[in-house]
Amino acid sequence: MSNWLRDVPRTPGQYLLERSISDIWNAMVLDGKSAQVAADEKVIEINREIKKKMQELGYYDEDGNLVKNYVIRDIDWIRENQAKAGKER
Repeated sequence: MSNWLRDVPRTPGQYLLERSISDIWNAMVLDGKSAQVAADEKVIEINREIKKKMQELGYYDEDGNLVKNYVIRDIDWIRENQAKAGKER
């Protein structure tokens, strides 16, 4: 595994963020919107979707209160667990 390899941390609802980046670009290029306006419009939708998914998965209750922490796993976490698994064998 490469020491230079990194991935974007994944969160529930992340797909809307990725889709919205292209929507922002299209709004700027095709509709002539400023980057700030196009991004501001999408931020509302993105946050709404992430909140909805976090509620569906039990991280937030219906009132938006934190029920349990969502831990983002990254490459360092994977390596640590691989090392631990290797020691247990």
